[in-house]
Amino acid sequence: YDIQTSADGTTWTTVAQRRGRTSAGVDTLTFPATTGRYVRMQGISRATAYGYSLYSFEVRA
Repeated sequence: YDIQTSADGTTWTTVAQRRGRTSAGVDTLTFPATTGRYVRMQGISRATAYGYSLYSFEVRA
């Protein structure tokens, strides 16, 4: 998956990405400070046929 930010909700910039996870669990990403009004998780490849599952999604300053 990618974590992306946008100032306008139309043009997105990838600020962090994660590939190749083989197990479930808490995944904490840390990356340099960035700006944006909107944040999204963009799924790239599912591990199962059931889609993506987010228990919690937090953006912290």
